[in-house]
Amino acid sequence: MRETVLRKALRNADAIVLSGTNLVTFPVLHDIEAATGIPTISSNQALLWSTLRKAKVNDRLSLGRLFESA
Repeated sequence: MRETVLRKALRNADAIVLSGTNLVTFPVLHDIEAATGIPTISSNQALLWSTLRKAKVNDRLSLGRLFESA
């Protein structure tokens, strides 16, 4: 998946969104962001972030820029 995203990513994009809950994205999110310099968000990552914030859990996980902010 990483290679496909890197081939298709537009270098002037504001973000890369990987939509689809049946995709294994957590292992590649950081790599895609590092390679492109573009924030990368998956639907599962956004759901996890939202759920943790609603539960008042502000842990920083190594899952891309979304999880770097509290």
